[in-house]
Amino acid sequence: TMRAMAEVVRPGGQVIIADEVPSRHPLLWLVGELQRLLFGVIAFALLQELAPTHHHPWSAMLEEVGLVVRPEGGVQEGALSVIVAERPATLPTLQRDIVPLATEMPRGGVHALLSLAAWFALPIPVPSGVYQLGAPDPEAPVVLTSNFLATVDAVRHGLDGSPSFVIVEDTSGWNVWCASDAGLFTAEKAAALLRLYGLERRVTRRRMIVPRLGGRISARLAQITGWDVVTGPIEARDLPAFLQKQEVTPAMRSLDRTYRLPERLRVGALTLVQLPLFLAPLRLLPASLRGPVWRFALGASGILSVFHYIMPGQTGIVKGGILGLAVSGAMLVRNPRRWAAAAAVAVSAPLIGWIYQSSSPVVYWKRIWK
Repeated sequence: TMRAMAEVVRPGGQVIIADEVPSRHPLLWLVGELQRLLFGVIAFALLQELAPTHHHPWSAMLEEVGLVVRPEGGVQEGALSVIVAERPATLPTLQRDIVPLATEMPRGGVHALLSLAAWFALPIPVPSGVYQLGAPDPEAPVVLTSNFLATVDAVRHGLDGSPSFVIVEDTSGWNVWCASDAGLFTAEKAAALLRLYGLERRVTRRRMIVPRLGGRISARLAQITGWDVVTGPIEARDLPAFLQKQEVTPAMRSLDRTYRLPERLRVGALTLVQLPLFLAPLRLLPASLRGPVWRFALGASGILSVFHYIMPGQTGIVKGGILGLAVSGAMLVRNPRRWAAAAAVAVSAPLIGWIYQSSSPVVYWKRIWK
């Protein structure tokens, strides 16, 4: 984007960046931070989005594309930073260096701590860019992925050091499935990285492997880049076999195969973590109704994940609803006077099933995936 602006503006013309930043005035800084806190809480509660804050190095990016940056100014007591950059007569060739992926990954205890947070589906980002594994030659494969820490780790370990180029697209730290569904995993971002790093000049076989859960961008990516874009396997651990056979076998595109007991237990744990947020309205109910619903929710998180393939229904909502009806029916048989508590369980059960469903692409996609 920066280079496109630099090319369009005439020599001597200006590119101006205005960005909201924390004010240097103490009172305005406090007011601004309180506003951000309020809206952040509302956004998380209503939209379930917790994206990492971006701090764009505007001046460095403008200089990288060949523009001359003037001293930075500010308005509104520094709450709005204004950066002016002027285009010289000529622009340099734009090409970032491709460095080993390991140099941009966290290490040691920091990596362990961030991996634990990523296990609970928190958006932990890795710097986006084009990286190399080993010493790739012009015939090396090119693999596209998101910049979620756990996803990048999976691709790195899946390739097992095989010489290759890895394009890490900025998806605000979300995994491929969630980012693709939210429109954060796009063909345009991947194409921009190809140009920024000059990857088309480094490889002779312009063929890119796109993750299957983000495969919806394949046609668009091929259209705007001219590359041969193929959809790879669901799991990164299948990449070596895919590269050797040059085809996706039925096992490589089976979502059921990826949903083994450890994965199901993880989804159950994620459901437990999200319950306090989604069941917060229960505070408005009397204690005689809150208790049964909470106990059902805690039990359902484990039952739905462990017995996923045994329970009837194709989605978590249906599975949760059926389980809720069974539990509420048992409550009425045991004590007919507890009809209100049984009704509360039955009504809340589809919501709990939806929380479970939202934590895994298996439950949501298996009906339409081929």
